[in-house]
Amino acid sequence: VNLLKLTYAGATREEAQAATAKLGTTLKGRPGLTVVGPAPAFLETLHGKYYWQLAVKSSRRSSLVEVARSVPDTWTADLDPSNLL
Repeated sequence: VNLLKLTYAGATREEAQAATAKLGTTLKGRPGLTVVGPAPAFLETLHGKYYWQLAVKSSRRSSLVEVARSVPDTWTADLDPSNLL
């Protein structure tokens, strides 16, 4: 299984939570993907921003590459992250 960590930085906790919930719902409808989250990042607040994340699993790495390329610039995509913190 391959893993993709998607992180969103928002101005408020509610914004970050809503954005990750919306993307999570969209991704859960795609075949071959398993979505875990949304959940607050280990350091939820940093430098005045709120960070929330999703973990996306798939047996096909190409599916995760496609997802990483499709997310807006407000997201950070980490393919095969060394940790989930």
